[in-house]
Amino acid sequence: MKQKITKELLPSKLGEKTWTTWNYFALWIGMNVAVATYYVCESYMQLGLSVWQVVFCIAFGCLVLVFPMAANGHAGTKYGVPSPVYWRSACGYLGSSATAIIRAAVAVFYFGIHLYIGAQCVDVAIRVIFPGWSDIPYAFAISFVAYWLLTVLVLTRGAGMLKKLESFTAPFLIIWMVVLLVWGRVNAGSWGTLISEPATISGGELRNQMLVCITATIGWWATLVLNITDFTRYSKSQKAHIIGTAVGNPIGFSGLALVGALVTSCSVVIFGEAIWDPIVLTSKINNPLFVVGTLLFLGAAEITTNTAANAFAPCMDISTVSGGRLSFKQAVWIFGVAALLTQPWKLMTSPALYVNAFLVCSGGFLAPLAGVNISNYIFIRKTKLDLNALYDPNGEFAFKRLSKYNKPFTMILYVIAAVLVVLGLVCNKEYLGMTSAMGLSMRLSYFALAIFFIVFATLLMKWKDGGFNPVAFFTIAISVLCTFIGVYVPALSVLYNGAWFVATAVSILLYYFLMKKLDPDFAKAKESLEIDMDRFEIV
Repeated sequence: MKQKITKELLPSKLGEKTWTTWNYFALWIGMNVAVATYYVCESYMQLGLSVWQVVFCIAFGCLVLVFPMAANGHAGTKYGVPSPVYWRSACGYLGSSATAIIRAAVAVFYFGIHLYIGAQCVDVAIRVIFPGWSDIPYAFAISFVAYWLLTVLVLTRGAGMLKKLESFTAPFLIIWMVVLLVWGRVNAGSWGTLISEPATISGGELRNQMLVCITATIGWWATLVLNITDFTRYSKSQKAHIIGTAVGNPIGFSGLALVGALVTSCSVVIFGEAIWDPIVLTSKINNPLFVVGTLLFLGAAEITTNTAANAFAPCMDISTVSGGRLSFKQAVWIFGVAALLTQPWKLMTSPALYVNAFLVCSGGFLAPLAGVNISNYIFIRKTKLDLNALYDPNGEFAFKRLSKYNKPFTMILYVIAAVLVVLGLVCNKEYLGMTSAMGLSMRLSYFALAIFFIVFATLLMKWKDGGFNPVAFFTIAISVLCTFIGVYVPALSVLYNGAWFVATAVSILLYYFLMKKLDPDFAKAKESLEIDMDRFEIV
């Protein structure tokens, strides 16, 4: 009986590897030049940083990202595999499904946020064209659903559509940045005073908040570090995606943040108040044609960002987890409906909460997932994988030799979960009532982390007969714990503020040590670059 598989999970063919440095540069510009990125500068400045310190943190964070993206992306270009298949090499044939679920659960919140922002652009544009639109019941809900539907339809067209859309919009996105900058400078007559204002904090507090901003910047793209192979599998060469990322991401992210700061500084002179929201700022301009054109363009830019950065890879993941029962298009519709349930407008209430509770926290959870894959592919396997084994449920990536360690690892995780629950019950009320960096009360954050460990322990018990690498998931759990010690111990807050760095380092080192100790033969397995297509039935 042949193994059922969707065509999206098969390795990319040589003829499909057409993406050049320009395509990756355009991809990063398109993903960065969006309204949500524009907000980042304000969020960071509210933590006490100056404009130039914010730009530095963003640029530095983007440069740091080049290394993990190049490490994980290498497998995509060399073997042509999508991320769910690549994850099997470290997490196991079945374990990659758990990784996919975690990644998709985070991405759906990002997807919802960008949907909400894009719908705002469209709604304001309609109000300018038809002033009576405001009087229609549930007008914004109609705009939101229409925009949601358009985004989902674009996403169903797959990677080819994304490539064309990014390449087309990237030049115009850069032009929009320049036009917005020139408009602000001409109408204000100067750059205003906001751009030259110093940081409101100093010393250790300043260094601490800069670390938070750098970590949040990396957390912004933590999902893409994990699934970068979904894009690099179409690359003509390793050089193409590395250079495209190294140039496009820092320019796009820090460039738009700087433009946002400069234009906002000009808005103080023009309107007498600092307007960080480009949608609100655009609506105040007394030129209906310009307002409508700009807002519709921003709405289109949000689609390119959202589909490429937040939705394409998770939908591939959902298709994988279904075991071939769901096509990519069906997965897109499921993911789209899930985004509606996240209620994104509630996540945008506080910039500081958005940075600390969402960007830093999600980065802390996703970093060890990427870390174990980097450790496995670069340091254990030396960039050598058996392509056929990646598609074999009973092959070396079933990790059956390690299944005997499931029980001891499970017991350790259950003990940690029990300790967290006890701490959440017995600590003094004043401490437990405080708000943690996760945005929850300390008591709830203890319980939330305990649930995380219980879920991981349960998965280890469920897949005790193979298909699941216990070393990978034990490493992920311990790495997450190390970062959240910084939430509970104020003296060690640097562990949480630098969550991505801490979790990545711990996961790479711990995974390497445990795998070398528990399964030294794993690194000696053969390499194959070809796949036997006769064993598959494409559905």
